[in-house]
Amino acid sequence: MTSVITGFILIFACIIFGFTAIYLSKKRLGGFISFKDAFVPYFLTIVIGVVASTLFLYVLYGLIDTEVANKIHLDMVELNQQRATSYGMAAEQAQQSLEIVQQAKPYSIGQLLMSAGTRILMLCVPGFLAALFFKNQSEIANNHPSPENPSH
Repeated sequence: MTSVITGFILIFACIIFGFTAIYLSKKRLGGFISFKDAFVPYFLTIVIGVVASTLFLYVLYGLIDTEVANKIHLDMVELNQQRATSYGMAAEQAQQSLEIVQQAKPYSIGQLLMSAGTRILMLCVPGFLAALFFKNQSEIANNHPSPENPSH
């Protein structure tokens, strides 16, 4: 339960940093910001945070303390066995699930990169919404022709 709460807190913190990046960009641009100008700072903030986190995990568990990584992996296998039993899975399904978890290498560079990509994509959704919220309505008006300004 604690890891779930910690995960939500970290996701929320990433989103707050992204929103702050958009707000500061809008302020720096004099209060007018387009969707692109709003989304790019959010996206870069998220990418930098996720890459730093992924690099930290790789250095810690892939290079420095591989014994702890192995213990975490064994705990994951045990948790998988407990869940299969408590959910009443068929023996064949439980065995397949167990084999997948046993073969996984959670702190390998490939697995960490795949996880980082997933987190970046997941965190882009609030960024799109924030960019829509922060962009100015004048952007819409400036992109369509109007009687006063036929050249646009």
